[in-house]
Amino acid sequence: MSNQRNILIAVDESQHSAHAIDWFKSHLFKENDKIILVNVRSLRHIPSVRIPESPDFVNHWAEIDAEDAKKAKELLTDMGQKFKDVNATIVEVNMLGDARQEIEKAIEGWKPDLVVMGSRGQTGLKRMLGSVSEYILHHSPVPVLISRTPQPL
Repeated sequence: MSNQRNILIAVDESQHSAHAIDWFKSHLFKENDKIILVNVRSLRHIPSVRIPESPDFVNHWAEIDAEDAKKAKELLTDMGQKFKDVNATIVEVNMLGDARQEIEKAIEGWKPDLVVMGSRGQTGLKRMLGSVSEYILHHSPVPVLISRTPQPL
């Protein structure tokens, strides 16, 4: 029987994701953990006005998507570097779509022992409308750790 734990860490470009990784690493990380870093890129909305089909237009959107994918790969690589000094297996997962749905799919597919996420500390209406971490907390079949970045006093 393997002692390796599967830890899914949802990351984005925010300081909150970086803090969640740092907190997890300093408090809960165990040697040989498999760290599954998941980044979800939002779908870009193509303007809904009628535009004549043009290779330039299509190429422009393809270039934007390629640049987004490149940035996501760089982000996953950078976040994975936080574990370079320890014995861990790093898996980078780049997804495209709604963060809530895609992270749910990642949880279903990878069957992690724990999900780690950062919190933006939103309150009020913004929290009710858009908190990905809150949604995952209430819908995940496995434990979820939500790390909140300390705010200056």
